[in-house]
Amino acid sequence: MDPLKLLFRDPDRTPWLSVFRHTALQMGLKITMERAAGREYGELLERGEVDLLAENYYNLQSFSARGVPLVSLATTVTWLNEKLFVTREINAVGDLNGKRFALRGV
Repeated sequence: MDPLKLLFRDPDRTPWLSVFRHTALQMGLKITMERAAGREYGELLERGEVDLLAENYYNLQSFSARGVPLVSLATTVTWLNEKLFVTREINAVGDLNGKRFALRGV
């Protein structure tokens, strides 16, 4: 069996990924790890060019929404810390209809 190709972006994941690769090898599963070269990431998984991504789940939600079959093997994120600050007249998401607002990043 060919090794599974794992792609990661953030070097802060490398200690965990090294343990993951070592443990997989003990079970007979070879994994190669590469740092992503560019901005294209989920697209590589969608096209079958990589087998695994080490990524925050919320960065892949748009792929899941489009029907790309993703499986999360593990996560350390149990809640997201994004906040929406609004004026007192906004009490529910529906109150945003027709309002203008700005995003800091997408």
